[in-house]
Amino acid sequence: MHNGGDVRTSPGVPASAKWKSAPPNDESGPASLADGGVKGSEKQSANAKTTFETIADKANGVIFCGSMIRMADITDGTSNTYLLGEKYVNPDYYASGEDPGDNAAALVGDNQNVARWTLLPPREDKAGHSAPWQFGSAHPAGCQMAFCDGSVQLVHFSIDPAVNHNLGNRKDHKPIPADALQ
Repeated sequence: MHNGGDVRTSPGVPASAKWKSAPPNDESGPASLADGGVKGSEKQSANAKTTFETIADKANGVIFCGSMIRMADITDGTSNTYLLGEKYVNPDYYASGEDPGDNAAALVGDNQNVARWTLLPPREDKAGHSAPWQFGSAHPAGCQMAFCDGSVQLVHFSIDPAVNHNLGNRKDHKPIPADALQ
């Protein structure tokens, strides 16, 4: 799952999209390439630009709807910022695809099926519990996270929530303790 940051965004969050949304709801992406600003009318292009700018103003992760983040935009440093990680899934739904964070195709767009946010620390998959916005895994100690520098590290479920929060934010300028991931 890609790192959306420590603030949840989607095509309809923090504000309703200015484009015609694809089904099933207003948090979906544009209904067509034209509605997303690709070879559409001036109005469609302006609506897409406004939607992407609204999201980019709030988003602080690396990948989000309309993201055009460059390495230079990761001001906390690439070794201090999550890029991707394992996602939490309720084990009751491993085989059925009914978990709300694992119930759609990979190319669904920017939502909890392909993104996670660091609002809460990662957690171990647990039957009977839904956590579609959290990173996590079935491993007993933690989950694997890829950082923007290309390294992959085990992030323990016991990570300090504030540190996890900061690792999701590419530009908060908060230091990460040297022993935070040990």
